[in-house]
Amino acid sequence: MSLLPSLSVHASPALRAWIARRASAVESAAAEAVGCLAFGEDVIYDSEGRRYPARYHVVAANLDGRSTLAVSHSPRDFSWTPGYPPEFQTRDLGSPEESAKIATIARGLDATRLLGRNLDATLGAPVVWRGADDRLYVLGGNGRAIGFLRAPEDRYQHYLREARCRWPDRFPGHAAPAGHRWLMVRELVGDVSEQQAAQVAAASQRSTAAEEGRIGRALGLFRSLQVDASRLGSVRWARPIAIDNAEEFYTSNRGFVDGVLAGMDPAQRSHYLNDNEKMAQLVSALFLGFLPASLRRSGMFDNPRVEDALVGALPAIVTSASLAVDKEIHAGFDLLTVLPEAIDVFQAIRRMRLSFDKLAQVLDAERRTARIPGVPRVSDAPNLALALAAALYNASRRAAPEVAVSDILAAYIAEASRYNPRQGGMFGAATFPDPAVVLAGVVPGFKLPGSEAEAEPARLFNSALVNRGRTAASWAPALRRAEAALARVPALAGATLPALAWGAPFTVVNVAEAARSAPSFVTAVVRLAGLPDTASAEEVVGVLDAAMLGKLTPISRALLRERDRGVQAAIMALLPVAWHAHQEAASGRLDFSADPWARIDAALRLIAHGASEGDDALTAVLARVFVTSVPVPVKAAVLARYVALAAESGPRQGRMFSPAPDPSSLLKRAWRDVGAG
Repeated sequence: MSLLPSLSVHASPALRAWIARRASAVESAAAEAVGCLAFGEDVIYDSEGRRYPARYHVVAANLDGRSTLAVSHSPRDFSWTPGYPPEFQTRDLGSPEESAKIATIARGLDATRLLGRNLDATLGAPVVWRGADDRLYVLGGNGRAIGFLRAPEDRYQHYLREARCRWPDRFPGHAAPAGHRWLMVRELVGDVSEQQAAQVAAASQRSTAAEEGRIGRALGLFRSLQVDASRLGSVRWARPIAIDNAEEFYTSNRGFVDGVLAGMDPAQRSHYLNDNEKMAQLVSALFLGFLPASLRRSGMFDNPRVEDALVGALPAIVTSASLAVDKEIHAGFDLLTVLPEAIDVFQAIRRMRLSFDKLAQVLDAERRTARIPGVPRVSDAPNLALALAAALYNASRRAAPEVAVSDILAAYIAEASRYNPRQGGMFGAATFPDPAVVLAGVVPGFKLPGSEAEAEPARLFNSALVNRGRTAASWAPALRRAEAALARVPALAGATLPALAWGAPFTVVNVAEAARSAPSFVTAVVRLAGLPDTASAEEVVGVLDAAMLGKLTPISRALLRERDRGVQAAIMALLPVAWHAHQEAASGRLDFSADPWARIDAALRLIAHGASEGDDALTAVLARVFVTSVPVPVKAAVLARYVALAAESGPRQGRMFSPAPDPSSLLKRAWRDVGAG
């Protein structure tokens, strides 16, 4: 065994350097004797498994990143480096998320990671290629190199101290030239063409992309923001975040995002506020910050559909937590508290490839057998976590996981919102059911093991139709959009339009279905509004809502404009249902006394000024539906159920000897059937 390492402990700095050089020479000779790479040489592998010899050595890297060492973007302002081949860098490191990551690297420069040997081009010292102009172009690790050049002086000095300890024969003992820093790099050796260098650069970036799926990329942005998710504002949203709804989300949930934007410089903040795609990425990243810490660290799933299901579920899961904190639902309905256990169960179900029936068998078997100390069991998870895992699993096996899971959880939140701890139901005090039973009742094909209770089918009445669209908080802007459309197209107000064979609110999700069910009505409105064939779903919904608003009297529109956002949201959502009922009454299929549309004026006056002698019982109950604090989709389901009950009773002409049912009683019955309170 060599005595050189032990002798070096007590030697002077000059002697230690000499000892290290001798050790390097000895190791190099030994390596050559067995045909190995010499000390200071190494290899890297790309994502395709290709092997490239490389040499570790130190360069005097200029702080502007433009001369001896060429990085893709300027360390000063992240502008593109003149002369740097674009094929070497496919990512825009000047984007807010990438520049934020680099800023994080610079602030906490990790010398150990930059100086250790590594076979992966995406880790360790930057990988460089010497061009024909003798410059060293960074192929792998541009972010690390730029972060190094931007690092504070104290972090650089720490890097130097560790570098001279790890590589005493490589790092100079004197300071680098003015405007430069000593940096360890891995230079490709041998005859490497520019085309091969581009191949290495592309492969190293594919390697990074392979490590980071959808969740991994979003978590990278979240980490760069250095945000504590638990300190974000309250949120109300149950749909997947997408480019076409990012602006609507921000408008409805500014408190959730503004605190993060406030910490950015003006240019970076503007980048998000003026680009819906970037805003969607930011919001998705913030929601992913609520994942368990262990999953945030790994940031990976092995299946894109699994990632889509989890990404689609998080807005509703976080919303349930916000509602619980704000005491709008009972704390037991908070899904965020069981998310870690739910993910564990979800992964176990996938790993064991269990159907829901097999899962029930596993749970039953576990509960009947003795526990083995230290061995986790699926049955250890709370029932609410089991139900949430089932929702994620069901959605991950569907064609559109994000939409599927958001449908399930939106229905769950609508049901949970019936049980406001601060007030009772509309027609009596609400009880507090088992949240696990409620969630299990809206997961297709799933029955909570050990419980015979299921959510009443009536409570899910029309949920696929009315819950897939907007959440309660997102209905409020509908009046503003409809009024804007009426201002652009005054002809929509009072226009004679074909019959509307549609009994549900218009949403961006169901507008295509509405067009199939009522093609004449939708086509007439779209043509009257002058929308092009390329119009977005949101634009079509806007003019359809405007057509409904235009059916109201000017007095009703004025009264509606003066009401609070909750009443505005409810009435805008209920207008298509009420108009459909009005047409049924006009055609004789519904008794005229049950027509809700004819009572909207009176209901709005009642809300604004109190009851009057002319108000009937149906008007009073309809007004209570408008103002009561349950989610808008639930109110729409109540009115749709009322229309169905009234249609079953038939017109008065068909009941010569039987009394007509009281419409207000039918509306109360619809409220109970849907389970609104």
